[in-house]
Amino acid sequence: MRWIVFVIVMLILIAVCLWAVQPAAAQQRFMYRQGVAQQKASHAAIHRIRGHVGGSLGGYRYEGIGWSSHSPQDAIRRCCYWGKRRPGQIGVQRGPDGVWYATVLYQ
Repeated sequence: MRWIVFVIVMLILIAVCLWAVQPAAAQQRFMYRQGVAQQKASHAAIHRIRGHVGGSLGGYRYEGIGWSSHSPQDAIRRCCYWGKRRPGQIGVQRGPDGVWYATVLYQ
């Protein structure tokens, strides 16, 4: 079961990465969106925030946050709205406490 979840998460990450490798003209219009989820996850991990960190959603409508001491995939799966909304960006970072912090931005 964990292997299936891992494969699904990897496919989503690949899709997000492929979206990021658009022609330069398209990237200029959406440049501010790149990495917002990762920045939020990194901020939460560094400061050990187990909640919303605030700030811009980078043009997305919803934000889900999750954390897990088991794996990055488990942290993503625990994010609000996971499986209910279409993810646009996913960011995961391991904190100094060993916990994985995830932020998912949804369309």
